[in-house]
Amino acid sequence: MPRHILEGIRDINVTAIDALKWAAQDSSRFPLDPSLRLTIGSLGAGQTAAIANCGLLLIEIESWVSVKSLPKESHTSEPAAQWLPPAEARALAARVVLLAWHACQLSGSAGIVLGCSASAARRLCATPIVDLPVLVELAAAKLQIRWARRVGLWTRLLGAAAQSSKSRSMDIRVWALRCDTEERGNLK
Repeated sequence: MPRHILEGIRDINVTAIDALKWAAQDSSRFPLDPSLRLTIGSLGAGQTAAIANCGLLLIEIESWVSVKSLPKESHTSEPAAQWLPPAEARALAARVVLLAWHACQLSGSAGIVLGCSASAARRLCATPIVDLPVLVELAAAKLQIRWARRVGLWTRLLGAAAQSSKSRSMDIRVWALRCDTEERGNLK
């Protein structure tokens, strides 16, 4: 995967983790298991950077990439994701859509780092650029954190980020790829 795509993923992940830290201030907004709220809410800059640099997009995209046909208009009736303010959800969704679309244009294996099935990656790749604003609205409404229901995965990721090891970034990348391999067993 080209370096600029991996850097874009890291930057989006930092934004997603910062949004999770903000959402952790209010238990009714927090999109992950409540047992993770205090730990995520207290992540430091080093831990945030380590997690963000895992090499995999931490935003789940399968749900909106797999939509069979896009609505004709860019303004859907669905509200933005409830764990973020609407403007922030749309801004994050726009970054994710553009990066994901660009990654799929560049690499047939983009689905691995994006966390979507090969068929979803092909569908995204085939999406005309003029349809991306519609996809942004759809993504904003369905914006979710990857592995949101997998408490054990997040617990292990947070534990790896808490280590003071110099090899922490490599450990997290290897761990993230293992988790992705587990998840991919469930994606058809």
